[in-house]
Amino acid sequence: MAGREIVIAMDLYGSLLSPDTVAQELELYYEKPKAYKISTTWRQRQLEYTWKLNSMGRFMPFPDVTKNALLQALAEAGSDMGSADLPNLMNMYDSMEAWEDVNDGFRQLAGVPNFKVVIISNGTHAMVSKGILRSKDLAVHADSIKEIICADEVQQFKPSPAIYKRLAERVGKTDAMKDVWMVSSDTFDITGALCMGMSAIFLDRRNTGWIDKTIPEIEPTGVLSSLSQVADFISSHYKIYGGI
Repeated sequence: MAGREIVIAMDLYGSLLSPDTVAQELELYYEKPKAYKISTTWRQRQLEYTWKLNSMGRFMPFPDVTKNALLQALAEAGSDMGSADLPNLMNMYDSMEAWEDVNDGFRQLAGVPNFKVVIISNGTHAMVSKGILRSKDLAVHADSIKEIICADEVQQFKPSPAIYKRLAERVGKTDAMKDVWMVSSDTFDITGALCMGMSAIFLDRRNTGWIDKTIPEIEPTGVLSSLSQVADFISSHYKIYGGI
């Protein structure tokens, strides 16, 4: 596939880094069922807050969104966690482990010369960089990540068109959107990228299939169960549809 550059845009939280790590860490403070409930609620409220802020035309840095979501998750769980312990809980979000397929997936992507891997995230640049470097399986591939595109650059969160437009601008693909491949386990991320004319792979590690009906006529370019399948899928796509 000698020729033009193909951009692989990775989501970080939930797609490369596993939220299960947070639940396991919370078991230091709570019994397992409560730990998992807090972890799940924390992530749900975090995403809900970003969507609400987008709808209201408001923005705040993702660490603040994450902290506020944690406070609500603790309140919903009836936790009496003291404020002195909050920094320890917040640090859990900076120390998430990668999914087990990440190492192999990155190795395969690195083997294709004209693939350019970038991260696109709601997180701040500092938060994303910390998350990458603190994950042993992701840190070893830090040099393979050529750019980090963050929501604070446009003051809007995913799936606002602004952040995907910013991605295209940063990688020089505003006139070749199909050559930008969004890879994410979040359905809203996939739909957002597709609406901007990009290609998209839904990482379906839970094997649910594509069941999102936000816009029924929109479906991902591909649905894969592992990051290790991405390089071959995209390479095969270009062979089938005319190459690069």
